[in-house]
Amino acid sequence: MARHSRDSGPLRGEESAWWVSVVGRPLVLVLWCFFGWGTLMLVALLHSALDVGLAETLARLRPDQEHGIAGLVNLLCAAVAAGIWLLIAWNLWLRRHPASDPPRDP
Repeated sequence: MARHSRDSGPLRGEESAWWVSVVGRPLVLVLWCFFGWGTLMLVALLHSALDVGLAETLARLRPDQEHGIAGLVNLLCAAVAAGIWLLIAWNLWLRRHPASDPPRDP
């Protein structure tokens, strides 16, 4: 099979594989980093809520002159991580208890 140069026409498979490796993999790495950071923030927020109370924890997240919007970004990362963890738990639950199982007779 003859190989085409880039000038004669795109090679869909090779170019898409190149874009996936250049754009896709770093994007997935960034998303995993946000998920990891969000998980750490979720654990820290839960610990803080148990330690000082929910109202004080939420008050600490309000943006101010010193920290800017970092608290809200952390809260957003924690909320997204909580949602992903809930999706993982739901998926595991559905795998253990599929809806297509017939009822068992005693």
